[in-house]
Amino acid sequence: MQPRLIVGLTAVLLTLSLRAHAFDAAAHRLIGSIADQQLNPVARQHVLTDLGYDLRTAGPWADCVRNVKRDGDQYRYTLDPQHPEYHAPCTAFESPQEQARLEDYARRHWQTCDGAGGGPCHGRYHYTDVAIQHRRYERRWLGTRDDDIVGAIAAAIAVLQGKPCPPPFRIADTKEALLMLAHFVGDLHQPLHVGSVYLNTDAQPFDPDANGKTLHPDADTHGGNALQDPQTGRNLHAAWDRIPDGLGDIADATLVRQAQRVPPSPAPIDRWPMIWATESLQVARRAFNGLAYTADPQRPGQWQLQFVDRARYQRDQAALQQQAIIRAGARLAQLLNTVWPSQDHAGHGDGGSR
Repeated sequence: MQPRLIVGLTAVLLTLSLRAHAFDAAAHRLIGSIADQQLNPVARQHVLTDLGYDLRTAGPWADCVRNVKRDGDQYRYTLDPQHPEYHAPCTAFESPQEQARLEDYARRHWQTCDGAGGGPCHGRYHYTDVAIQHRRYERRWLGTRDDDIVGAIAAAIAVLQGKPCPPPFRIADTKEALLMLAHFVGDLHQPLHVGSVYLNTDAQPFDPDANGKTLHPDADTHGGNALQDPQTGRNLHAAWDRIPDGLGDIADATLVRQAQRVPPSPAPIDRWPMIWATESLQVARRAFNGLAYTADPQRPGQWQLQFVDRARYQRDQAALQQQAIIRAGARLAQLLNTVWPSQDHAGHGDGGSR
């Protein structure tokens, strides 16, 4: 059992080191900007009162938590000069009061999960790792957890509805729930935050749930983080996190109109995170089409990417990324409009009363 434990811990630490990125700050701002322009008056007032600023500003917040470092019992917001990309989007949260919130959130969500090795648990809230062979998100699949992105969104919704916060989350208040949702709804629509390819020793995709979940710890590519593009030097996940060329971080009228055409789910609001995860998983199946893999003999758990048709793949990728951003903005607004319905819709079974 001892060698197996060592291998398992090594795999956990590798996973934590790989999970350094999410949808980039511009994409999160754009998602928030789309949502800001679709809020009903009641929801808009709640956002301004409870959050204190708009959803566009709030979008990058959960990534800014990564700037909090632990030193013994102390948690301090510390800027890393080697990673300026984690600083520029966070200036709105660097007042003493906002900085204290970042530090307190990190403290409360540092050691609340099981098996997280030496890294902070809040980093696990950004993703799940469902094998792309599955057609829907289910908690029984390998790579899902109570504290994955689906669980994090569900917990934040519960807090907005005045319900108890489910463990292992420790959400302080409505503002913190809004900050989480402003970010995680975006991450959930980035398909590689949900779907992952698992590779066998021959670098061929396989379904890890088909063989009793007994697999080599390096089999999971962690949503493409372990798939390196030798031409760009970027991993596949990071490429999908980037905002498509030509999009800024403020939604124009065209994007807003497209978002307005996204239909809300007829299901109860507490099922929305799983429904959205299922949709992202299906998109992830397309994101891994047209790719082949070669194991890196020098780095266990890392693979080199080959593209059947790179130009076509990149065109399809940009279109899927833009669609994901539009859906994320629309659904963030739909969620908040359901929790806080306008007076015209109050009392008609909206999610706020469920």
